[in-house]
Amino acid sequence: MSSDPELAVIGAELLPRLAERAGMDLSHPVRIEARSRAQLLSYLRLKLDEDLPEDEARARRDTYALLGLVEPDLGLRNLLLGLYTEQVAGFYDPDSTALFVLDDQPEAALEGLLLHELVHAVQDQNVRLDELVDPDRGNDAVTAAQAAIEGHATLVMFEYLTEQAAGSPIDLSQIPDFESQVRPALAGVSQQFPALADAPRIIRESLLFPYVEGAIFVQRLWADGERHSPFGPLMPGSTEQV
Repeated sequence: MSSDPELAVIGAELLPRLAERAGMDLSHPVRIEARSRAQLLSYLRLKLDEDLPEDEARARRDTYALLGLVEPDLGLRNLLLGLYTEQVAGFYDPDSTALFVLDDQPEAALEGLLLHELVHAVQDQNVRLDELVDPDRGNDAVTAAQAAIEGHATLVMFEYLTEQAAGSPIDLSQIPDFESQVRPALAGVSQQFPALADAPRIIRESLLFPYVEGAIFVQRLWADGERHSPFGPLMPGSTEQV
């Protein structure tokens, strides 16, 4: 259980609602802990080392540079670390099956911050998230899986927040012009983060793709009124399917 009573209460209240909205089973509570910015930075460096080692980062940078998409001397890993540090205020860690939030977040922002990450916690109780994004599956398949993961969490978060604001039930799967609304909405969010807004277009779009295109994919998946899991047989196997 969470060592922070306030976080434990918020998690206990949100989890069942989010699990139902996500169309997934909730099998047990999720541990939520506060962490310092120094601890967050250490975690982000570790994940970057796992996901994008130096040699892979150089190879990707060189490919982008050959296509004229970035400067040849771009420090890709440093850029990504700066982007992650700017944007991430909380994260779910599949390895420890715990959710961590920065300890300097204002109380009023806690619920909104936890929504997206709690959906990831519910997802991980139904399917092994770390297996879905295993690099051995190939870059395109992993990107497609990330779109299913992040798009699912984004859609559930949007729906919950929209319903809270409207004060009445909302089903985003039945919004006919959802795609035309979500693209500018999420693109506008990037303007709130200077490092993301200033990043090369290829980097910015690759970071936003799982959230934007993933949310649209899951919304279409739910268009028949059923909250189908975006994993398993219906999970996209390539970015083309997203």
